[in-house]
Amino acid sequence: MSSTNSPFDPETLALLKAVFEEACALVPLRRRTHEMRSALAVRILRRAAEGERDPTRLRTYALSDTAERHPNHLAQRLTPRGHARRGSPSNLRKSVT
Repeated sequence: MSSTNSPFDPETLALLKAVFEEACALVPLRRRTHEMRSALAVRILRRAAEGERDPTRLRTYALSDTAERHPNHLAQRLTPRGHARRGSPSNLRKSVT
């Protein structure tokens, strides 16, 4: 089944689907709403339409808006082994209390 209306070839569509699924998995379950998933998809498709094909850059761009709005929710998930980054809001709050 092929679509003549798609601006992306099947290989690119598979890449975008994988990036979307990875980005969604990084969003905490309680924040993984239909609206959040739609926003991630739009951001991935927008960047891909500009020519980006690197999965890491696509995922990072898609999540950047989410991370800016809710830094504590994603800070631990975006670093290796779930360790919060130095100077992240979650570390600062722990050192203050």
